[in-house]
Amino acid sequence: MIKLTGLNETLAYLKAGEHIYTEDNALVIRKGDMYIITKGGTRFRLTEEDFILLYRDTIFYFDDREDTFIDALKDEEYYRFKHK
Repeated sequence: MIKLTGLNETLAYLKAGEHIYTEDNALVIRKGDMYIITKGGTRFRLTEEDFILLYRDTIFYFDDREDTFIDALKDEEYYRFKHK
């Protein structure tokens, strides 16, 4: 995991479609113009303005390992599968 240097770098990674983690292991992704935070079974969406207000002092990490992410398309296909 790579420690990010600040909120501007974090926002750049998120806008590039990367997955970012907080120091308490919450997952942060960007979908459209919303930021989605997931941790311990909870999930919520924030606008960029709210994200900056709430997380401006948070330490973020980028996980550069390719094998740690779930392929969203395969995940969606799996849950849409219907037994006949």
